[in-house]
Amino acid sequence: MFYDYIISILSYTKEYQEKLSTKLEAELETLPVGSLCRKIVAGKPRYYHRIPSENAGKPATYHYISNKNKALRTALKRKEIIKRCLPILYHNIKLEELIISKYKRCDPNEIERCLPDTYSDVSCDSLYNDVDKKKSALAWEREAYKRNDHYPENLKNNTISGIKVRSKSEGIIADLLTTYDIPFRYEAQLVLDKTTIYPDFTILRPKDGKILFWEHFGMADDNRYNPSMHRKIDTYIENKITPGINLIMSFETYNQAIDPVAITTMIKAYITG
Repeated sequence: MFYDYIISILSYTKEYQEKLSTKLEAELETLPVGSLCRKIVAGKPRYYHRIPSENAGKPATYHYISNKNKALRTALKRKEIIKRCLPILYHNIKLEELIISKYKRCDPNEIERCLPDTYSDVSCDSLYNDVDKKKSALAWEREAYKRNDHYPENLKNNTISGIKVRSKSEGIIADLLTTYDIPFRYEAQLVLDKTTIYPDFTILRPKDGKILFWEHFGMADDNRYNPSMHRKIDTYIENKITPGINLIMSFETYNQAIDPVAITTMIKAYITG
């Protein structure tokens, strides 16, 4: 999973930078010849358009750019930015191509199959515990599951894992879970004694296989939203899903947006720690 994740990220980044470099190369052709110069005259900046001579040995010419011609100054600045960006993009693309072609998957199971017969009867199961746990977790994450099908038009926010979520805050949580290689399901159906709910995130904790739930309440100080928030928390507790044990909760208010650092701390405290 980690190998595939690394390669997919590198491939995506390489493709993005290739498209960006092509776009910038095309734009560079449309921008003015020359560069921007600035001189301080009587304590004030004066801008000039420096145009190199087409004849070797002849000096460049300088043309004053009036304050009314801000478009030319902007174009020359943009040109300079593009000229400095392109070598970096070219460097990154070559480096990404090299890494993608040379990066090797390290799978103990594959290595075991290639060992000489000398090792065929030797047990070494403990070596694969972490790998097997990850494979089981990945299989769980990829299993089909019943999702919340209400208001699908609100699933507008992209995530690293490829799923769409309802809010930018949920996107931050999803991306951090993916970054820490934590398997999760988004808005998976949870059938309880008297009702059915759809937790924001159902998480399989890698270290012990325990199922956790994560609810993010994005309008905690909104009186119109408060009653449903409290009902949902009560429903969890009534069904032995307890905050701080197998229920993680995060909150936002009108004046306090989600804090990725705080979310990371929660992930380390409840899931990876």
